[in-house]
Amino acid sequence: MIKSNSKELFTTHITNGKHDILADEPLSLGGKDQGMTPSELLKGALAACTSITLQMYAERKGWELEEIQVEIEEIDEINLLKRIQITGEFSEDQLKRMKVISNKCPVHKVLEKHYSIESEIKIVEI
Repeated sequence: MIKSNSKELFTTHITNGKHDILADEPLSLGGKDQGMTPSELLKGALAACTSITLQMYAERKGWELEEIQVEIEEIDEINLLKRIQITGEFSEDQLKRMKVISNKCPVHKVLEKHYSIESEIKIVEI
């Protein structure tokens, strides 16, 4: 169960009972800028879920995934761009498969009901 509690204007404590995070709004909107905004947390959830999904897939396949970076850009109110950079030795076919798998993370599946999410993936040269 996730709980949130807000005693100060906009600053919100979120917990699952084991881990805590803060959400807030920037100073320009009257917040104290003590945490990410709710929409940043949402994009962060997509980035984290994508990264974890690809790590699990690569591990299951026995592929060496040295590093992964996922960046989420909000193009407009209904369009997100997911940029994925992976470091490691991958064939073109493996890269194509990783792109398909990146769109299968649970957060992506929920968000694509309301957003159009374009994914880009590339290998970073070592």
